[in-house]
Amino acid sequence: MMEFSLYEDVLLLIDMPEEGMFAGAVGTVVDRHELLGNEMGYSVEFFDADGTTP
Repeated sequence: MMEFSLYEDVLLLIDMPEEGMFAGAVGTVVDRHELLGNEMGYSVEFFDADGTTP
């Protein structure tokens, strides 16, 4: 699995229509979640062209 740095831009690869987000959306990593024995988790904020979050 890839690791991402804080404030790095990332690209959504799958549609998540229940969240109002679709593949190709660009987001920014805003937090990393490290749990021993598990994969690294991330919080990502996505914005549309108007700066609104879905």
